[in-house]
Amino acid sequence: MSHVVLVVDDDRQMLDLLQVMLTRSGYRVLLAESAVQALDLLGREKVSAVVLDIMMPVRSGIEVLEHIRWNPNLSNLPVIVLSAAHLSEEEREFVDEFTIGFVDKSHISDLLSRLQAVFADLPAAEKKG
Repeated sequence: MSHVVLVVDDDRQMLDLLQVMLTRSGYRVLLAESAVQALDLLGREKVSAVVLDIMMPVRSGIEVLEHIRWNPNLSNLPVIVLSAAHLSEEEREFVDEFTIGFVDKSHISDLLSRLQAVFADLPAAEKKG
């Protein structure tokens, strides 16, 4: 069974690009165009990792990340922030503390190597999906 990656971004073109890129790399991809959709999917689906944009309308990626980190059922879920946003010092510290990394959208190809590293580091029981 392949790993399930939830991609959260309000840019439809970015979602489409990431879906193609990740699917071709063997991942099962779930898409959310908003924080609300992401939280709904996280409540219903077993997700292996999250790729999360920061700048979204209504609720930000930071709010999604807070929800993940303070939910006991999700607190260990690997999250990679993929964003073009320039983060404040406080936001950067939060992202550094509670994610496995930040990938700038201008270097989107780095995302695959980050995901591969995440899944390579998982304990054997978790790799079975």
